Amino acid sequence: MEKNIFFVLIEPQEPGNIGSAARAIKNMGFENLELINPVYFLTKEAEWMACQAYDIVKKAIVYPTINEAIKDKNHCHRNNTQTWQKEGLDFTTQRQRKKNY
Repeated sequence: MEKNIFFVLIEPQEPGNIGSAARAIKNMGFENLELINPVYFLTKEAEWMACQAYDIVKKAIVYPTINEAIKDKNHCHRNNTQTWQKEGLDFTTQRQRKKNY
């Protein structure tokens, strides 16, 4: 399994979606799920949607903000800029920030 790759969901609103994401993560051979300001997610719905990946859900790391989640990451990708702009992030990585200064 790839231990240095993290999947981060921002403000997920449905426990079932978190379970589905965990199932996809595990099916691809990954294991790290991080959640930013999620709803309560340790539910039967999340367990049902996760199938054999509920272990990924149970060990998900929860952060209050995007900044907290990405502060120790060297390289990040996003698929929704709206949330990043709301947080006031330009979404450059730590490595890129160090090169620019």
